[in-house]
Amino acid sequence: MIAGGAAAEAEVSQKLAQYAKTISGIESECINAYAEALEVIPYTLAQNAGLNALLTVTELRNRHASGDRCAGINVRRGTITDILEENVVQPLLVSTSAFTLATECVCMILKIVRPNSAAFCIDRSIPTQDCPSALPSQSHHSSCGAQIRTIWCRHGEFDGVFANA
Repeated sequence: MIAGGAAAEAEVSQKLAQYAKTISGIESECINAYAEALEVIPYTLAQNAGLNALLTVTELRNRHASGDRCAGINVRRGTITDILEENVVQPLLVSTSAFTLATECVCMILKIVRPNSAAFCIDRSIPTQDCPSALPSQSHHSSCGAQIRTIWCRHGEFDGVFANA
């Protein structure tokens, strides 16, 4: 059993965001996006409890950043508390299954998108493959083995992620 009240998701999100700052490149962007996506869970919990979701998630994020690993959303009190002291727990298997299924879903989506899909430079006037400033890179997803080709354009914005099935 682990702490409920979105404490686990907030802690994992915070740790992933910290880790993303220690690496560079597309891996950093992907890890940071995953961390941000995890914040949907406490945000939704706060909304469903009738709380101000933005303020609640901000406070939750601050508590976890200060080292309070068991801080969670206490819907009865309408605040952030040490959720283990309130005996609000959830099975570890539920969280690990959710993380695993979400990651596999992303891999499946990446497998569907083909590298020959139309991709354009940020100014949208020329296809990315013809853009003289496009910077392609390749990597492999560790779980599903999809070959991922990422294209960055030097115009300063992310252009797209494409994967081979």
